Amino acid sequence: MQEQIKRLTLSDGLQVGIKKLNSILSEVALLGLTDPNILMQELLERVKANGNYVPPSAEDEYAAALLRVYQSKYGETEEVREKNRIKPHKHSKG
Repeated sequence: MQEQIKRLTLSDGLQVGIKKLNSILSEVALLGLTDPNILMQELLERVKANGNYVPPSAEDEYAAALLRVYQSKYGETEEVREKNRIKPHKHSKG
């Protein structure tokens, strides 16, 4: 059986192949994590644990790209939505 390899696009447009990316994404989704930083760390660790080489100098870029793919597939977490929500302005009486 051939391993599934999916392309991951880094922020500079470079595309890299990641083995078992869909499996990794679904495994992490089952954990129910909400903190984006913890999500990025978990995704990165699982990518490396599945035999994918991640250059140490590019770990942050890989983690951010993995989070983008995760959020596009599973949606943003409530914590991210709340952080990005526009707060109503309080009008002062004058």
